[in-house]
Amino acid sequence: MLAPKRIALIRLIPAFLVTCVVWLPVGCGGPTTPAGTQRPPRVSGSAPEETAHGKRGQPALEVESVQLHQPDPILRERLGNDVQPLTDYIKLLETAADEYWAKAPQPMASGLLITVGVKPGQKSRVWCDAVDGEVEAEVLARCERELGSVPTIAVKRGPVAFALHAQFKGKTVAKYPFIPKAWEEAAKRAKGPLSIPDDMFREVWPD
Repeated sequence: MLAPKRIALIRLIPAFLVTCVVWLPVGCGGPTTPAGTQRPPRVSGSAPEETAHGKRGQPALEVESVQLHQPDPILRERLGNDVQPLTDYIKLLETAADEYWAKAPQPMASGLLITVGVKPGQKSRVWCDAVDGEVEAEVLARCERELGSVPTIAVKRGPVAFALHAQFKGKTVAKYPFIPKAWEEAAKRAKGPLSIPDDMFREVWPD
């Protein structure tokens, strides 16, 4: 079920953006879970989980939360009633991001805003923005290409958009940007309000 923990109903952020935000909780560095569910704790003394880096340790990039940019009725219309494909896709993105940053140059930033768009026809695009510090543009661009190559999900009747809020190993983020810089710039250029993602994608990701 896609029922959110917290919903910020349709609002202006700022006056030139129209959006709705839905939040999904995720575990610390582990797989994401549907809203309203909790992952059972690992029993003390049991074998460590296996990851891309071998036995589980602190990931290079730890996803704290998942932000959905559309309310439940629209998501159901475009994704169907089964949340599992979206959950699995988010888990694949989380793993791919962790593997990329485990090999990438050590970032000066504390975290990363990873925004993902999906259109009908299984088309996807990713925007990566450094949070609380800088990351070289080419390093971010390679991350976008890497995550953009992850097999995406099927959507219908329009696009969907969501963001991963992630922090780098050993660092914390006080507050994440609401949308990527590219979207902010497009909104400032627009002559009127832009709904997210439909109107926004016509500006930043036209067909």
